[in-house]
This record gives sequence, C-alpha cells and structure tokens, in this order.
Amino acid sequence: MYLPYTQLPDPTEKFEIYEEIAQGVNAKVFRAKELDNDRMVALKIQHYDEEHQVSIEEEYRTMRDHCNHPNLPEFYGVYKLAKPNAPDEIWFVMEYCSGGTVVDMVNKLAKLERRMREEHIAYIIREVCRGAIELNRNHVIHRDIRGDNILLTKDGKVKLCDFGLSREVDSTLGKRGTCIGSPCWMAPEVVTAMSAKKDTISHRC
Repeated sequence: MYLPYTQLPDPTEKFEIYEEIAQGVNAKVFRAKELDNDRMVALKIQHYDEEHQVSIEEEYRTMRDHCNHPNLPEFYGVYKLAKPNAPDEIWFVMEYCSGGTVVDMVNKLAKLERRMREEHIAYIIREVCRGAIELNRNHVIHRDIRGDNILLTKDGKVKLCDFGLSREVDSTLGKRGTCIGSPCWMAPEVVTAMSAKKDTISHRC
C-alpha cells in the first residue's frame, strides 16, 4: 500500500471548485482554487473502492515519486472525503494546465478550418517522449499515452498526465504481461495481436 489512506486530510473548506474540465471512466477533473494560497489547481476526484484501489495506489505512487520533471504535472497533495453512504472520494491536487489537452487544441483548430503545423506536432511529440523517458528511467511504464492525456500550459509547456494505468517494472527493460490502454490510440499490430489472442483463447475453451 502506497497511499496513507487512514491519515489523509479532509478537503472540506480547502478549495473553491469551479467548472469540470475533464471526465474519464473512473474520475472527474475540476478547475479549483486552493484557498490557503489562492493557487489555481486541477482536482482529480475519484471513488476509492475495491475496483479502483490498485489504479489509485499506482497513480499516487507515480505522482509522489516522479512528478518533479518539466514534462510531468506538478503534484501538490492528496485528500480523502469520507462519504457515509457511498465509497470515499480521493482528491488528487495537481498543477492546472490552462491550455487543455492536445485533443482540445486540435478540435479548436478544426472549427477554424486550420491544422496544427508540423513543427508544433514535432515539438509536442518530443516533449511527451521526454516525459515518458523520465518515467521509463525510473522503471515506470505509462501504458496510456494519447492526446487526451497530454496537457498544455499557458506558456506552451507539454505535460504527460493520467497515471492510473501506469505500473512499475523491475528494470529499465522490464515488461508487463498485460496488454492495456485505449484501443483507438494503439498501433494496428497491437490491436490485431490482441484479437488473435482472444480468438485462440476462445477456440481452446
């Protein structure tokens, strides 16, 4: 267990929450102000239950240990909101990136009938690779690198985020025995291999 669950402080009256800025399968992200210092932050709020415990623990460990790199979002802390008739909520407090995601930028440009320039794409890819290399150097694999998980700051910095699927391996060249991620962002050969594996399993059954 990485998360000091029973010792986490209560977030009540700690933040002024504004609008929801992102929503995933297991969590919602809000723009908020930290009342102690008027700092704008991103709050990632998710239920802490048996189904999500592993991903929350791994995400906390990754942010706690490795988010001091320019291409990873700063991590400010974690809170627990107790719920009497529902699973407790875990609140991750992170750097707020006002530029939104890369997907947001592409969609905004599309509405203006414009496209991202090649040098801008190259810059974003380079910065994402730097973030991924930093994780890999510390024996962590992200496993879900995609446009929705790449954030932009107001001054053009690129941040690789969302470590719910990240896992630690034993060495720099270590591997995991699972195939996981977002299918629409996977290489075609990976999806094909996954399908072939499922067919083999069903035939054996």
